[in-house]
Amino acid sequence: FLVEFGANKDQSCTDDGVTPLLMAAQEGHLEVVRFLVESGANKDQGTTDDGVTPLFTAAHSGHLEVVRLLVELGANKDQGNTDGGATPLHIAAEKGHLEVVRSLVELGANKDQWTTDYEKTPLYIAAQKGHLEVVRLLVELGANKDQGNTCRGETPLHIAAEEGHLEVVRFLVESGANKDQGTTDYEETPLYIAAQKGLLHIVRFLVESGAADDEGMALFAADKYGHFEVVRFLVGSGVNKRPRHHR
Repeated sequence: FLVEFGANKDQSCTDDGVTPLLMAAQEGHLEVVRFLVESGANKDQGTTDDGVTPLFTAAHSGHLEVVRLLVELGANKDQGNTDGGATPLHIAAEKGHLEVVRSLVELGANKDQWTTDYEKTPLYIAAQKGHLEVVRLLVELGANKDQGNTCRGETPLHIAAEEGHLEVVRFLVESGANKDQGTTDYEETPLYIAAQKGLLHIVRFLVESGAADDEGMALFAADKYGHFEVVRFLVGSGVNKRPRHHR
């Protein structure tokens, strides 16, 4: 009714630039979203504070049907916000919205796109948050398991090990992720990071899966930070005698 009488469809709040379309998408009002877009509302207009689009906010809230509709109506699937460059797929992966992630990838979203701040991929973020099913889905859909960020070259396996997410670590290793890949700054492997953090359950799994510590760096880190159970395990395992496999 208001639109028919000439109300401005894209007029936003003055403090953060939230438009009627963005608010409808955030609240999951599918038919309101459809009407506004078909009436000419700017489907890619971002907020003025952080550049969040209607599609981004729908993905953030887990509103699957709104996400699908906006993409089908031509919304930019890979438009990042201005506060770090996170895309709708990044935020869906972060929040663990499995079906939204699936839909965005199947509709053509870039599954390996980096954020602009720390250059994290959706898979990296899902691994960091411990969202196993999202990690599994992204890998099955072809996401790069060994793509490191440019800050330190940390891969999804590095961050899953650092955060102590055993089932994510297990899945990535069993899916072929490089368990001996070092970071680009100090050549820290997932085993080194887990040992440094004192995460015995991660250390044990990585060693039992064949990870190497040929230079004794993981043992050194565990000893330095007082993780003596990890030290005891590493010494007993003989892991420092294994050759490291670079790739």
